[in-house]
Amino acid sequence: MYSGKVNINCSPPLGTDGYYSSLRHAKQLVQKVIVSQTDSPTAYRSGDSFHDCIRLVLAKVSTLDWTTVDNTLQQLQIKNLLRRLPGVIRTGCLMSADFYTKDSVPKCVVQPAVSSEKENALLRFEVLVEDHPKWLQCWPDAGTESAFDSIEDTSIDFGPSVCDLDGASDEGIHFVLVELFQRYLHLSFKDATEKITADDFAHFDILLSFLVHRRKHKVALWMKEYLGPDQFVDAWNEIEQSYLAPFEALLQRCTHQCAKCQLQCMRSTLHASDKEHDCGLATKANASVEREITHAVACVAFRLLQTARSTVS
Repeated sequence: MYSGKVNINCSPPLGTDGYYSSLRHAKQLVQKVIVSQTDSPTAYRSGDSFHDCIRLVLAKVSTLDWTTVDNTLQQLQIKNLLRRLPGVIRTGCLMSADFYTKDSVPKCVVQPAVSSEKENALLRFEVLVEDHPKWLQCWPDAGTESAFDSIEDTSIDFGPSVCDLDGASDEGIHFVLVELFQRYLHLSFKDATEKITADDFAHFDILLSFLVHRRKHKVALWMKEYLGPDQFVDAWNEIEQSYLAPFEALLQRCTHQCAKCQLQCMRSTLHASDKEHDCGLATKANASVEREITHAVACVAFRLLQTARSTVS
């Protein structure tokens, strides 16, 4: 369009009542937006919504389609929303679909899905806990609110598996849950030598529930801003059932005993029956022990070498 290669053949149906009625209606809308840009509900909610509308209008004009743009625009918005939804569910941010299946997403390729202070305030623990009082019942510590809010939503990447809910990987979800449990241990100041108890797993499940519900709430805020309140109400039930309910189910932790130790399983409750219950911590512990042994051997070898050199000299 900017290079001048877009040709628009505009041939309005002059002489018809509908055409002049549409012009009067358009004039009223423009005047309303100009007079009260801040309060007018007809103003564009974002640059994306304005771009979508202009693109649609140009397409309809080029095909001599003089029907209303409302229905077509709504279909276009829903299509774009479904295209972006997996990225918002995974990272809480908007990003290119090229990164949906990547193991990691660089911070430079994402942009905030929710940016206003008012909307971010609705994602705080004190707001979300009103719908989930069991969080405080199961974790009644005085610092719960500040501890939970210290974990920024955009710092949580639920992994590529949540971008393909139908073909979600057991190992992918397992990896995410183990990593989140490690963050919980760090958050609770759990020393590496301390025993992991049943309370730790119960508290982690509360933290996990908070992180998942906060992400779901963020998706709802983003959808409402993108679609507008009226269209959001129509689309929410289907989106929730088709995308967010499976997402929540996928991130519920299996509580069976690990097949390798006495700890609890860190796989999804939906993991395949042929997969062993696995806490995921034994592998990390073994790797840590191997590193310590390697370091100890290296230290002994270095000391022997120093002793040999001093003897020779």
